[in-house]
Amino acid sequence: MKKRFGIVILSLVLLLSFIPFGASSQAATVYKGTFESITYTETTLKDGTVQRKNPKLTIKNSAGRTTTLNLTESTYYYINGTKTNSNGFKKGMEIEATVNLRNVTRLDGKSAVEEGAIVEKSKQQTGIVTKIDPNGMFVQVKLDSGLEKQYYINSDTAYVKGKSHVDISTMYEGDRVKLKMSSAASSVVAEIEIIQTGTLVHHLYKGQLQTVNVRNNRFIVTNAHPFEDWAFGTRPTNDLSTFSFGNNTTIYAGNKKINKNQLQNYRNSDVYYVTTKQFGREMVEKVVVLENNERTFYDQITTVDTSNQLFRLKNYGLMYYHNGSILVRNGRLVEPNTLSAWGTAFVLTDGVTKNNTTHIVNVTNDSFLSPNLAMHELYFGRLSLVEQDKYLLEMDDYTKMDSGSHAWLYEDEEAKTLSFSNSTVVTQSVGSTGVALASSLQVHEGKYGYFYVKDGHIQAVHLVGRDKLQPTTTMAGRIASIKIIDKGTIGVDATAELEVKDVSQWYEGAWLDTGRLNRLELSQVLIIKDRKRITMDQLKPNDRIVIFTDDMFDAQIILVNE
Repeated sequence: MKKRFGIVILSLVLLLSFIPFGASSQAATVYKGTFESITYTETTLKDGTVQRKNPKLTIKNSAGRTTTLNLTESTYYYINGTKTNSNGFKKGMEIEATVNLRNVTRLDGKSAVEEGAIVEKSKQQTGIVTKIDPNGMFVQVKLDSGLEKQYYINSDTAYVKGKSHVDISTMYEGDRVKLKMSSAASSVVAEIEIIQTGTLVHHLYKGQLQTVNVRNNRFIVTNAHPFEDWAFGTRPTNDLSTFSFGNNTTIYAGNKKINKNQLQNYRNSDVYYVTTKQFGREMVEKVVVLENNERTFYDQITTVDTSNQLFRLKNYGLMYYHNGSILVRNGRLVEPNTLSAWGTAFVLTDGVTKNNTTHIVNVTNDSFLSPNLAMHELYFGRLSLVEQDKYLLEMDDYTKMDSGSHAWLYEDEEAKTLSFSNSTVVTQSVGSTGVALASSLQVHEGKYGYFYVKDGHIQAVHLVGRDKLQPTTTMAGRIASIKIIDKGTIGVDATAELEVKDVSQWYEGAWLDTGRLNRLELSQVLIIKDRKRITMDQLKPNDRIVIFTDDMFDAQIILVNE
């Protein structure tokens, strides 16, 4: 009996000697670096759908070496401590992978802008804003789960962007947001955090496809030109350009969805693709291959029917779009539900002898038509009376910029009373030396000026003098470059020159594409961004701007949208 017991003990000792005690240290192995990609083994099924299996993570360390690890169904994903999924990770993001036997058990990402997708049934949700109610009653959001849902907002809803508290005018349809509710069952939003403008379009391109690297998610094109000044370049080039795309990049040939393997079959075809900036790198979000013949239009959208995927242009009739169409509004990639019957759009279609389908709809001139700016108003008039102790002023001989017609219209009232406060910014034109702060409004009674108003309160006043220099021209575009001529002195703003691209001008009831302003001098101007006055040195390339000029073609007001 003792002998048999001893054999059992010996067997247990031998068995334990083969157990890999080093596994516990292996489970604690942490790989640090930047996120490169997640790749899959892809199989195209008979119905045309693509089945993805065996996901693998590629990490690049500080020395530039890459490591490939396995992802499993048990892998946990976190960004800034928030539980998310693999879609939240972008190329260039700092990550830490906890690994056991080459399998990633936990992947942690760090980001200053992207907070990741929130798990369902929590008090928080993330997604893309598809609609903003002009009356400030609700927002509609396409959640990361794919569900599109309406959430109620009210005067108590807080808005946060970065480290600053802002208001609803800072948020645009197409922005990515995090919604915070007071309870998991509530549909009223307590706080909306604008966690990135990651759907902000960096460039819209046209090029000729040469090769596709399906392993590294890259393609090479020749004759690549960004869309600028209403054209995809004017001079052909044989230069090669390489672009990176992600696993979630949508790819279409005509109006049919294809995968990246099938994209290889379209060598020498014209392709359109739109990019965003992710962690300092340009990434392709959508690709569309031209199947037949290209036609372009620039016209006002008068009707949108999202259920039938169609819209009507004022002068060119019905147009149909598809699920892969590149849709841009407010400078952002948007969902089809965000298309609305306002604004003028650059439209590119595909067809043999007619417009069979639309590949690009780029709404270029929203200005005050964006629903988040519905409560903002711009007046030009004479400051007739100031009651400083009551914080009220009266203006007469005034016009209001009508957001629908883009015209300055007289209202029925002979005089209008508005409130101001110590927070109201007052500037005045001072000859050719720039813009100076005025000490008080009362001493400027009788002067004409521009009044920027939100919810009945004057946010800013720009006084132009006793001569009635009426606003005559409205233009919209994007800043190509800015040159500061004079940094200014105390109390006097800087002077600068702007080069503005993608310019269109409102003329006789329509936006006309006018190319580029090569030299717009700024010296007597009020610049508004996020309902606050900013200085010229705060302008930056690619800012979307609306410019109001007077009879002398001097810019007086510039509205800036990011």
